[in-house]
Amino acid sequence: MSIDPAVLLTEALLRNEKLRNAYDTSLDIHRRLFADVIDPAFVNDIAARIELIGAINYISRESFDRALRKLKRLKLRCKSPEDERARRFFLGLAYYLAGFWHEAVLRLSSSATSGKPFYMSHVLLARIFHGQRSYDPALANYLLALKLTEERTEDDKMPNLGLRRFTESMYCGAAECCLMMGCYDDAEWLLCEAEDSGYSDPHMYAIWAKLYAATERAGLAREALSKLRQLLPELEAKTAYEVAEIAEGKNPRFSLREDLLKGLDPDGFWEWFADNEGRFLTLLRFGGTALVSAELSVRLTELFTFAESGITLHIAHGGDVRKIYAADSYMLTLSVGLSRLADKMPPSLAERWSFESSHLDGRKL
Repeated sequence: MSIDPAVLLTEALLRNEKLRNAYDTSLDIHRRLFADVIDPAFVNDIAARIELIGAINYISRESFDRALRKLKRLKLRCKSPEDERARRFFLGLAYYLAGFWHEAVLRLSSSATSGKPFYMSHVLLARIFHGQRSYDPALANYLLALKLTEERTEDDKMPNLGLRRFTESMYCGAAECCLMMGCYDDAEWLLCEAEDSGYSDPHMYAIWAKLYAATERAGLAREALSKLRQLLPELEAKTAYEVAEIAEGKNPRFSLREDLLKGLDPDGFWEWFADNEGRFLTLLRFGGTALVSAELSVRLTELFTFAESGITLHIAHGGDVRKIYAADSYMLTLSVGLSRLADKMPPSLAERWSFESSHLDGRKL
């Protein structure tokens, strides 16, 4: 049996009472939020556990570069799915807090499928997708996180101090996704479930107010705004404007704004597309799908300037037909506009292309 020099050195260092106390204190603090993922990891490798706790310390101090270096080095010491799950989760957390969403999604998604599921992986994924207005994957992750927290066995000796706060935010996030997707009954059910559980996050009243406005219950919307004003006045001011916009039919997500589509020029778009079709086909043939998607996305965003965060696209190959999906993010006015654009595609192009809108983010189709 070989002896690992790193383990021997770490064990020697931990005989120092000061160093041992520092390690035990850090471990105790981080277990309050992350016990489910820390405890099963590197159980027979004290050197790797020290490295993991050190990386988490750097994350808590926002020294993300140092944390990432430590976590990447840990790959060589991963011997089990639980080891790799912890490493990937904290990589994802570091990228998430540093604002690198794509990298965070890759690591958190990988962590969520490696070993036993950890609810916080799905909380973070939901927040990223929600922030990108990708409501389908956001809602799926919120609901899965809620399911995992319900199944979680609480450790009486080490309770998860953030669990209630995360559960409250998950209900709010899931309810807002349903609201934005036009699933009003589901949004109301989630808000009622949250209230029945004793949650009172001010954001809940903001969602209630917008939901009441969208379902033409003006009196209840005013009551929700009044409660929000008492709890978080700055959020009430912003929400009141949105509620008025929704109630007056001015919000393009909830109402069809014909005035925003008045300048739409489908014929001009398809003429431009036909002029560039040969170049698009060449790019697609040589692996330039991302370039074509980006160019079409820019062009469509110029047509539909009211789109909240631009229009993402996905191009798929279906035999001889290239299928273009444009994500409308459940915005009613945008969905109608994209459908009208699709209806005007010339027959000469329809032999080689199809175009349609989709509620899903184009990157997730």
